[in-house]
Amino acid sequence: VGCVMTDFIDKVPNNTALYKAKCAFGLCVKNNAVGLPKVFDNISKVRMLFDECSVIAYYDASSDDSLSLLRSLGKHYGIPVYILNENAKRPPPAFRTVNIANARNGILGELYTNPSFSSYQLFAMMDSNDYSCQGDIKPDVLRRYLTYEFYGEWDSLSFARKPYYDLWAYSSGVFQLGCWSYPLVALGDRATRAQYKNAMVENINNTILAEENAGKLIEVDSAFCGFALYKKDVFYRCYYNGKQSRTFFDPSSLAANLQKFKLSRSRQIGDCEHRHFHMMARRLKGAQIMVACDQVFGPSEFTRHV
Repeated sequence: VGCVMTDFIDKVPNNTALYKAKCAFGLCVKNNAVGLPKVFDNISKVRMLFDECSVIAYYDASSDDSLSLLRSLGKHYGIPVYILNENAKRPPPAFRTVNIANARNGILGELYTNPSFSSYQLFAMMDSNDYSCQGDIKPDVLRRYLTYEFYGEWDSLSFARKPYYDLWAYSSGVFQLGCWSYPLVALGDRATRAQYKNAMVENINNTILAEENAGKLIEVDSAFCGFALYKKDVFYRCYYNGKQSRTFFDPSSLAANLQKFKLSRSRQIGDCEHRHFHMMARRLKGAQIMVACDQVFGPSEFTRHV
């Protein structure tokens, strides 16, 4: 189901007061030499929206020049870069999301323990691969949600994409479980992966990507799609987990999910690391996990549909 996405920014008064905060951009880096230049270029384009910005990069052993690029790009743009795990050796084999969760938790550890970030109010998680954040960022779109009008309406803020590729991180309503929890083939009245994913896409098209919702915020249980902002104080002591865990699921929402989409026994041992992080914050801190129905990135030659 295709939907038209309408830019809403021209309806926003130019004199809307900006809530100036300090923001740390968290990057997980492994073989990202292709994507890093545009990621830094995009950070440089929105740095004026913040009182101060820095990059915290968790580096993993790479076969390209990602490490040297982190240093040279930070110097080129005049952005402080804190590199963690700089002397990385190849980690032991693990489910991919477990490694990513470890990296994101390393970034959080630096954010909350390094005195350099004690006065920071925000952090961002920003994917540095070759497709997520490769289009030109739209400072006016981001600015809108950093104004006093909207700043108090979210604790986590991600954005619409067309198409919305990050289904794995998405949880809302009867879609609590990750889409990869469902098998390719199912018996009887059990749901297949394709059935669950197709229903999820339709839900996203009718909410986040619906033209009538342009410029609105929609509350979900989890969403990411390559870039999200977070209120630092709200997410204190929350952490990422790349293994399957239902600890912080809302029981009634999970029951509704399993009633509508009956699940065969899943052999999957991993899950999107964002789901645990967002649901933990919702359950323990009452965090508002919001998706802005505006696209913050333009198209890119690297964009792929996942």
